[in-house]
Amino acid sequence: MSHPTHSNTSGDHRAFDNTSKLVAIAIGVIAGVAGVVVGIVNPFMSNAASTEGTLIDDLFSITLGIATAVFVIVQGFLLYSIIRFGREEGDETDSVPVRGNTRLEIFWTVIPAIVVIFVGLLSYQVLADIERPRADQLTVEVKAIQYAWQFYYPDQDITTSELHIPQDRQVHLKLRSNDVIHSFWVPAFRIKKDVMPDRVTETYITGSELGEYPIVCAELCGAGHAVMRSQVVVESDANFQAWLASQGVA
Repeated sequence: MSHPTHSNTSGDHRAFDNTSKLVAIAIGVIAGVAGVVVGIVNPFMSNAASTEGTLIDDLFSITLGIATAVFVIVQGFLLYSIIRFGREEGDETDSVPVRGNTRLEIFWTVIPAIVVIFVGLLSYQVLADIERPRADQLTVEVKAIQYAWQFYYPDQDITTSELHIPQDRQVHLKLRSNDVIHSFWVPAFRIKKDVMPDRVTETYITGSELGEYPIVCAELCGAGHAVMRSQVVVESDANFQAWLASQGVA
């Protein structure tokens, strides 16, 4: 019994014909537009309440836009290839052997490498900006205890159970655990830092929006982990000074 045969040698030519080129251009344009729109809109993040959080959100938006463009390109070419180059009905023949395309392999190696290097350098710059100390910074020592937070202001010699900071002033946090590993996290500030029992870790926060924001432990630290919460209060400098005075600091 004979089987219908189809020539597969035309596949290579169709992959580079005018139709394929037009589809490639269309996919590229759609990917670019989708990447820009998603990067600008960024539906996954609300407005950050700190200077550092704004920088992190901007970095996330850029990364999200790039990832969206890459996703559209990969899925677009995949769907196009399935629709146009899929096996025809009744074709039981073997495909022609493919030895590869050196130019294409160089392209899809170099472009991702450039993207990774770009995102890496941008991430390093954002981290450097976040951790650049300012001359007028306020220092606060943070102690994690199962299952509570303590905040000590060394210049004012006061200890509190909630963190008060003046608006738009950089705060240098020095964190240490009294027992096990914890993680200091202020979601609205986009800042999360491990708190260790054997070393001091450091981070910086600068509250840009007035208000009260939850502090949570993001590391499973025991039975009371879920209730290990406090809050950071961002207030005007005048209110911050008044709060210090209420704690017995002149």
